[in-house]
Amino acid sequence: MIDKIFLDMDGVIVNFRGQCEKYECINGNKVNWEVVHQGGPEFWEEMEWLPEGKELYEWILKLCEQENIDLFILTSVNFTDGKIGKLNWLKNNTKIDKHHIIITNLGKEKEYYADQNSVLIDDFRKNCEAFANGGGQFVKYETPRQTKDDLITLLGKN
Repeated sequence: MIDKIFLDMDGVIVNFRGQCEKYECINGNKVNWEVVHQGGPEFWEEMEWLPEGKELYEWILKLCEQENIDLFILTSVNFTDGKIGKLNWLKNNTKIDKHHIIITNLGKEKEYYADQNSVLIDDFRKNCEAFANGGGQFVKYETPRQTKDDLITLLGKN
């Protein structure tokens, strides 16, 4: 039985790519991390919701409340300004308790939080596969609708 859902931020509920474009620090899929660092915590604090990202978050939050599932944010960034900025963004935009926010240095470290009763929602296949290797289940985010459908199927609610 699923008792924990771990929700990624960047590319799932917040528009990291859009923020990179705003700061002109992305070329294709290559991020200029020096520019991101120069943006400080504000780079992360000022990110916008993805279209339908807030609705997806609110839907998952409601589902977790109804099904008595603990909702965690499980996101990655490997420098202090990024961690501060993400924490501030979450504080200002979500109802996630600070004790349910986990920020790893690397995406592959998400597997340390996996167990047979947990699900990760993430847009990077490598993070999903690492989580599965740790014993957890995952929903590979493609769209909000697909994510909801896959999560409902995983929970056996369809």
